[in-house]
Amino acid sequence: MKRQHVLNCMFSAWYPHFKHISIRSTVIPFSQDFHDYLMSDGSLVLPQSEDDSSDDEITSEGEDRGARIPHFPEFNNKVKDTIEELGGNVFVKLNWSSPRDATWIAFNGSLKCSSPNDIYLLLKSSDYVTHDLTKPFSCCVDEDANTTVEYELVLRKWRNIIEGMEFRIFVKNRNIVGICQRHHTNHYPHIHKMKEEIQEEIEHFFQEHIQQKFPDDNFVLDIYRRKEGCILVIDFNVFGEVTDPLLFSWEELDTNNDIVVSAPSSEEGAAALGIAQHGLLRYVKSSMGILPNPLHIHRMPEDFVDLRSGRDMNKLVDFLQMEIKSQDRKHEEKK
Repeated sequence: MKRQHVLNCMFSAWYPHFKHISIRSTVIPFSQDFHDYLMSDGSLVLPQSEDDSSDDEITSEGEDRGARIPHFPEFNNKVKDTIEELGGNVFVKLNWSSPRDATWIAFNGSLKCSSPNDIYLLLKSSDYVTHDLTKPFSCCVDEDANTTVEYELVLRKWRNIIEGMEFRIFVKNRNIVGICQRHHTNHYPHIHKMKEEIQEEIEHFFQEHIQQKFPDDNFVLDIYRRKEGCILVIDFNVFGEVTDPLLFSWEELDTNNDIVVSAPSSEEGAAALGIAQHGLLRYVKSSMGILPNPLHIHRMPEDFVDLRSGRDMNKLVDFLQMEIKSQDRKHEEKK
């Protein structure tokens, strides 16, 4: 994997070519002060909005340390205007990653954002976002090459996506070598019932819209089968270990030939685990195949445990004050 492969999967690199078959989105280039805010190390402080005259800073320790509250009104207003243009609710990500490891801190428990502060809270709490900002080329063979990244905030119109209709497609030498349900820790009975139809539609979509149009020969594609005959592109990822192979393994995906990945080597073992394969499509066939969700390891940081247990009342007060401020701002914006 080289740096150019990573750059080709950057949202602003692929979206202009596939936006007609994707979700409506807007890219907002970072301002320097916003970049500095995300890179800053320390307490979680939400930026000051134009209508917030308070000079108090809320820190994770419950103290006023006298530091200046982050303030980038021009960027903040652009974010607010874009949210309104996209219908009032958005999904957020950066160049490559979304803060899906930080939903534990969101007041609604999801990535659905209706205000700038909803977005900032998720971004500041995400390890995935930190990886985007600090070491996006860490797994590249040409890691030491000099590459400048123009960072961007991506806001996508919110859609109530049915997780059981999301799939990941693994492409090698411009041919599909594997298809997998995107949320591999769940069992969706309809996939087994519709396996032939699902694979056929995905293959047809890939051949018509993707196969010869993405710049790389090897890549990973996430799609959403919205309804019969309607598939949307969600994201592109690099073909390599930095991308989750889900129910596959990179050992079987990255073979030295172009054959399609076969069923698991031990069919009896796979069946016992509740995993099945039809042609290219691998999926969880029964509840026996349900796996622990790897994102759950991000859900219980020490501060959150303290909040939930009530052991640290200062943190609880700080958290409630942040929520009150966020709700007050939303109320003012609606006036």
